[in-house]
Amino acid sequence: MVANAPTFSVAFKQFTDWCLNIKDDVMIYAWSNTDHSQVMKEIQLKQYKLSEEEHKLMEHGWTDFQNEFDIHLGFERQISLKLALDMAGIDFNGRQHDALDDARNTAKLLRVFKDEELFDQTLRKIEEVMKPSSLENTLGNLIDLSMFMTT
Repeated sequence: MVANAPTFSVAFKQFTDWCLNIKDDVMIYAWSNTDHSQVMKEIQLKQYKLSEEEHKLMEHGWTDFQNEFDIHLGFERQISLKLALDMAGIDFNGRQHDALDDARNTAKLLRVFKDEELFDQTLRKIEEVMKPSSLENTLGNLIDLSMFMTT
């Protein structure tokens, strides 16, 4: 798959040029922080010199969508991309843990997550169930302590 691929430096420069030439602010969403960590390791190993703009993109332009999704929906542990897609009623296409397939599936989930109408149709019920609710009764309210009162 990589026999005729460009070197890391060339591919990374093409990617950052593409990101930085978009007129709006760019945010890169990845399911987990693993991709960001791996790219940063490759930058170091390949001794790639980040420009100031590339450095800003790498430091402030990445979002761990898995963490954002889990926090927003009230999960205490990380869930898999496949499970998150299932919750949203989206079929996982391709092979799990294949970079391109994971990216495409993450994009489909992100679309639902960021679109209020689609979110309401699919994930709102899960969010409501997972969010802690205030208890209307306390132990003191459940026990009649009036018989212990003295006058």
